[in-house]
Amino acid sequence: MMIEIWAEAGPCENDIGKALEYVHAVSAAGAQALKVQWYRPETLVTLDAERYDKASGSAKTQYELFKNSIYPYQRWEPVIDECRQQGI
Repeated sequence: MMIEIWAEAGPCENDIGKALEYVHAVSAAGAQALKVQWYRPETLVTLDAERYDKASGSAKTQYELFKNSIYPYQRWEPVIDECRQQGI
């Protein structure tokens, strides 16, 4: 029986450098996969749901908050490439 170890990345906060650090940590720990969460705001929240946090900022709704923090899928390519190079 083969067991694979998958590691979940914490919040990268739109920082590719942080995401690459996760890749190296996962590789050093011996995990076989790195899981990240990627979403589209329009499939996550309604357009008019109020923000649930108390942080300051111009976003008045959850949709605006998430839309402003989305990290486009194409920008993950360096992370995907590094995962492949690290064998995960």
